[in-house]
Amino acid sequence: MNCRALLWVCLLVVGCSGKSASEPVVAGNGCGGVGPALESGGTTTGGDAARGGETGGGVTGGGVTGGGVTGGSVTGGGVAGVGVTDGGAATDGGVVTGGAAGASSDAGAAGEPTGCSDLAGDCHSIDCDSGGSLLVDQGDVPRVDNPCLAGTCNKAGKPGSEPRDARTPCQIDGGQMCDGAGKCVECLLSADCGPGKTCSKEHACGAAACTDTDCGGVCPACEDGKHCLVDSDCASYACDSETQTCIADHCKDHHQSGNESDADCGGGNCVKCPQGQGCVTNFDCATNACDGVTNTCVSNQCIDHHVDGDETDVDCGGITCGQCLGGKKCKSNFDCLTGFCGGIPKTCQ
Repeated sequence: MNCRALLWVCLLVVGCSGKSASEPVVAGNGCGGVGPALESGGTTTGGDAARGGETGGGVTGGGVTGGGVTGGSVTGGGVAGVGVTDGGAATDGGVVTGGAAGASSDAGAAGEPTGCSDLAGDCHSIDCDSGGSLLVDQGDVPRVDNPCLAGTCNKAGKPGSEPRDARTPCQIDGGQMCDGAGKCVECLLSADCGPGKTCSKEHACGAAACTDTDCGGVCPACEDGKHCLVDSDCASYACDSETQTCIADHCKDHHQSGNESDADCGGGNCVKCPQGQGCVTNFDCATNACDGVTNTCVSNQCIDHHVDGDETDVDCGGITCGQCLGGKKCKSNFDCLTGFCGGIPKTCQ
């Protein structure tokens, strides 16, 4: 009797498989219940006779014909029973190596290393390198609340920001436009304000006047050649007091400014001052002699009321100035009118 005939007999006669006549019998099993086919396809290869063999791959999924648990349970999903439920039908799972993507639930998408994740605006992409680190994405810039700043990402993936262009529209604290330095301001030029108003150096509209068009006074500092009243009206901080125009060199603005010791002289940057001009130190004077009492340049160091040069005391001693009177400091007898220098400290005797 062939197997096909035997199968019909088993279905008609209760007891061949130990099951009721209404239950199906596994094809290729003979009449021995859980025989070699189920043991090979379900238990041994599939790894789980109860879920992966009989339920997941043996009977329901196609048994030997569909690949059973070999595709759905162990090879495809890695967990008994997962191949059938998450990786697609058992019939497809056996042949296509069972639901590969769905079964690896804790391995990440598309083989991504465990723990690799991405946040919006963190300058990185969702893709990872072989070490599991996120790759830099300079287009994934951070969100910045200030409308006058734009988010940036450097090549190392560090988030930052930079100012937006001047006149970019904005609406913060009464501001109307970006100043190009990251602030939202009311104006950049007086033309941005109403009639009769000017744009101040703080970029606010007001009634106070500028010294020239959109510069000087309460307005931003003027460039050279613009009208000015004081140095602060000029970007060079040099307003010529004779022409009332901004010039480049404060040493030629006809008044004392900067670190000058007098008008356009002294201070180390300008020329040295002539005799009679103000000074602070000898270096301010063309004569190298600044009077310590009047703070003016004098003709020589021997009359400048302080010890300088090779003097041994104020304006005496040494080889340049006259000899010192008694009681004055000295270094040798030649420094004294008395012809004798002695004592501790040495003085003219």
